[in-house]
Amino acid sequence: MGLAVDTIEGPAFLAPSLINEDYSGMTDADLHVLDLFLSTIPSGWYVVSCTDDEYVGRWHGGWCTLYTYVLHRMC
Repeated sequence: MGLAVDTIEGPAFLAPSLINEDYSGMTDADLHVLDLFLSTIPSGWYVVSCTDDEYVGRWHGGWCTLYTYVLHRMC
């Protein structure tokens, strides 16, 4: 059994919630963005960390501050 690693970019403000798996305190709008982000991650992959470097880019039709998230999957 091995570990596959991949990356994906997504809104920076989601990092604490994704990495700590704590979604308390998120607004309905935040949860909507979270759902959009999670829908882009293939089944079986999990967010484990993110880069420290933030950058501005397009995500789902709008501009926002992004991080590169690191994903793991057991294979």
